[in-house]
Amino acid sequence: MFRYFFIALLMLSFSTGTAQHSEHLWAGANQYQLWYQPQERITNQLDAMQDAGLSVLRIFLGVRPEYSQWEDPPEAYSFEPQLGEYNDDLLEKVDYLMAECKKRGILLIVALENANYNNPYEDTFGILGQYTSENAIQAYKNRFSYFLNHRNNLLGRQWKDLDNVILAWEISNEPGIKLDQITSLTTPEKTEVLRTWLTELSDHLKSIDPNTFVSLGIAGYDKYYQKGIGDDILALGNIKSADIYTLHFYGGDLARWFRDVQSTLRSWRKLLIMEEFGVRRRAGDAEAISTYRYVTDVCYEYGIPWMFWRLGHRKDGGTWSIMEDDPVWQQVVEPRARKINRKLTPDEWTVYEKAAAAKKVWEPFEQKEPYNWSCWEKTSPFYDDASACYLSNDVVTQGNSALACEFSPDHSTKAKATFFTTRMSPYDWDLIESFQLDIYNATSEDIAFEAVITSGSDRIETVLISEQGSMLSPGWNKDLTFSLENVVDKGWINQLLFRVTNYTSSGTIHIDNLRLEDTLSTNTNTWPFKYGDPAHLKTFRLLPAYPNPFTKSTQVRAILSDSSQKLSVSIFNVLGQKVTSLAPVSQTAHGLSFTWNGRHQTGERVPAGVYFIRAEANGQVQMSKISLVRP
Repeated sequence: MFRYFFIALLMLSFSTGTAQHSEHLWAGANQYQLWYQPQERITNQLDAMQDAGLSVLRIFLGVRPEYSQWEDPPEAYSFEPQLGEYNDDLLEKVDYLMAECKKRGILLIVALENANYNNPYEDTFGILGQYTSENAIQAYKNRFSYFLNHRNNLLGRQWKDLDNVILAWEISNEPGIKLDQITSLTTPEKTEVLRTWLTELSDHLKSIDPNTFVSLGIAGYDKYYQKGIGDDILALGNIKSADIYTLHFYGGDLARWFRDVQSTLRSWRKLLIMEEFGVRRRAGDAEAISTYRYVTDVCYEYGIPWMFWRLGHRKDGGTWSIMEDDPVWQQVVEPRARKINRKLTPDEWTVYEKAAAAKKVWEPFEQKEPYNWSCWEKTSPFYDDASACYLSNDVVTQGNSALACEFSPDHSTKAKATFFTTRMSPYDWDLIESFQLDIYNATSEDIAFEAVITSGSDRIETVLISEQGSMLSPGWNKDLTFSLENVVDKGWINQLLFRVTNYTSSGTIHIDNLRLEDTLSTNTNTWPFKYGDPAHLKTFRLLPAYPNPFTKSTQVRAILSDSSQKLSVSIFNVLGQKVTSLAPVSQTAHGLSFTWNGRHQTGERVPAGVYFIRAEANGQVQMSKISLVRP
């Protein structure tokens, strides 16, 4: 049997109101007129989104023609029946949807017009004139001002102040989509028309609400489908007040689409959404599953959030709608949404804690505060042999402190191995390609050294051997490099273990200068083992929650090295938002027990998905990951 010596890694701390340098991606759905549906249908569809881990909903505030038989309900509507006259009854229906989304933590992308249907601007100024006429542009500005200043009485705020509900204001759905009918202009000339129009209206939206994203809503596929509508992303260029560029994909080489624009958009500090994709129901389940799987896989590979077209209850062959009873939902939408929700990105998708528009940039991965390594106090109540690990400022470390790990053949009568263990933050590892260590072998013999990564809810172990080989010669062994290429699900890494084998006598190794190399930068972040004073070494241990995953409640336990310590325990979601604080339900001389019932501090059920337990005492923070499953 192995003996385990635990060293605590001070985890990356976060709290509400503090944006992270790395964000999680997300998935969402289009249901452009969900606000127009009966309330029971709204409830069912939002609950389905919540349970599947879909966190963003896209809607349109546009026009529907007279008695659309293919829609349910079929009645016509218009948010602006006559130019400059706005339909407050419809705005109040949207108010209700916003309130229901807020209850579930679902954010909205609101397209303020839909260019696919005739609207009052096209009716009055024509297909081209709606983009070029000064009167038309002023009419759009009037519309946007009226909508964003509308007060949602259910939430007690104007729309422009609903920062915890609105992810983005979208200028229009597929602007320019009908410019293919204008044969008097070349495609570059149409691009210039769209660029000027999008620039002026995005500037206007930012002047009203500078703290919310502005999305272009373009299909972005002119380059690939040769429609002659002038909406190619690179041709449109860097539109200053726009935050989000969009793509609508209905066949082709999606990886090429992403390769063509992703690096340029990041250089412009813009975000990208795969905003529409899907198939009609008549294509059948197999085609739907294949299409959805292809798109979501490519989006995951390139780190692009996706939204399918579309959510809905209809089952006729002509519709694009799917719901939770469809095989494509069960086999692709829900599992792929949960997967991308765990993936890290440098793109700043923090949507609840909104900074000023000037701060909405994409930051490359950068560890701004180094991890502090510290040992358990030698009188630790956790393990009798905890003194085998300690921080040392021995001369071999050249003046720096290092992690000293003692070992002896007595530690194992069979495998002659010792584990040195640390719990790692769940937030960084998706971006890490490899790590390096410097190790001083303070013995007179060659010994073998391995790193072991445990990951996933099943705690899959991956043994890592350095590129320089497994054997450590006496003295310094520097720049030992360990690749994470074969680690299963890096986003779920929960432990890094160091294992020493092949020794015949007692000895000590000194581990120093952990260096993590990320996928987005040539910089290597170096985190030395820091020497801690006795006060710093008094700490606690957060034990794994049980059960995990859980459906109704899970127990959280912590062991304290000093019963006088004050320990706070909170639950956070993947966006870094605090969900609730936990009060201990039982206490022993060195332990506390907490229970979380899967509810928000307001008492409302939270959606299924990944959450984080954050425990803090004496300025030290430890975290663990839990999964809530809704039956």
